Amino acid sequence: MYNKAHALIVASENMKEYLIEKGVVNPKIYVQNLWDLPEKVDISITPKFMKRISFTGNDGKFGIMDAFPESDVALEVYGSDKREDVPQNINFNPFISDEHVLLNKLREGGFGLVWAENEHVRNYMHYCNSYKVSTYLRAGIPVIAHKSISCAKLL
Repeated sequence: MYNKAHALIVASENMKEYLIEKGVVNPKIYVQNLWDLPEKVDISITPKFMKRISFTGNDGKFGIMDAFPESDVALEVYGSDKREDVPQNINFNPFISDEHVLLNKLREGGFGLVWAENEHVRNYMHYCNSYKVSTYLRAGIPVIAHKSISCAKLL
């Protein structure tokens, strides 16, 4: 079916390579690489170096909290239910649906985390774009990511 298309738009170079390996030869294949996040940020806020890592999303899917060590680095989790069985340096924050508010909170400083301990989710991140990457980059903070994600070379 893909070979009958005039063109394909795929999320990543990894996805393009996968489709070619599976026999897609006829259509032009365009790679998007990253999702755009056109939300405005407050440029008067300059991100600072902080021993803080921010993770946006429901951790039940990604398994970050089970692997994050107790240390002097804080993990700010946005959008997961609070758990009691985690190290003291993990802080829970409510889900922030307003992108402007979230970006300015992230922009205070630290790092953004794009990671999954779950093998199925990690495989998904190898082929697809992560909205988290775009969010952290738009906030102006550095990104910590697994070496296998789709935009690892870009980072």
